[in-house]
Amino acid sequence: MNKFAILKDNQIVQQIVMVGEKLNYKTPTIMDLVFYSEKSAKEVSEVLKGEVVVYDQSELKAAA
Repeated sequence: MNKFAILKDNQIVQQIVMVGEKLNYKTPTIMDLVFYSEKSAKEVSEVLKGEVVVYDQSELKAAA
């Protein structure tokens, strides 16, 4: 199953996610904004003015 991401200015768009088990003690973490359907990715890409790409995290790590 493919995942999709948005590419803007040659970078994957990222989001801040609060990670943690307790309600009061969560750590903000930066993660790639990933979609499980191409339709959803296209809808958000129109607002962000980016392009939809197939997200493959292993290829991204190899390029870095």
